[in-house]
Amino acid sequence: YWILGCVSFHKRCFYVYDSLRSRKHKKAIQKVAEAYAVLIPLFLVSIEFYNQRSDIVVENGLHMGKNLTDPFEIELITNLPTQQNSDCGVYVSCFAEYIIEDLPFPVANFDVDGLRARFGILLWHYGRNKQLHGESSESEAPVAPKKTRGKKRKK
Repeated sequence: YWILGCVSFHKRCFYVYDSLRSRKHKKAIQKVAEAYAVLIPLFLVSIEFYNQRSDIVVENGLHMGKNLTDPFEIELITNLPTQQNSDCGVYVSCFAEYIIEDLPFPVANFDVDGLRARFGILLWHYGRNKQLHGESSESEAPVAPKKTRGKKRKK
């Protein structure tokens, strides 16, 4: 079983990709998705997200007539392949990649073994480039110093 959430800022929609097929489960997922659909727009406004994005026009299209803090629409995507073993990480990673690359989902021909090998090769190449060229990902970058608030107290 696996689940993946994806936000489209242009379409004002929170997509939930869910491999489990159950009415009870769908209700629970809907409830959780509604919380995100409410919180995400509030968060975006609080960080002035739309002021920083010239590619999102809030005066027309799907934004027209809506307040920026209005909840996003929710779309539950079902009829997705389910893993046979504990391959949920491979499924989520692959489907995230398909969404990012705007590729069709391979519902019928999902080759888990081939995809697992592909991820292994990608990780090996990254590790090798890290050794040879000192490459690093954002999460490996040095931690930024903590900011202090206000003045230090006198003792």
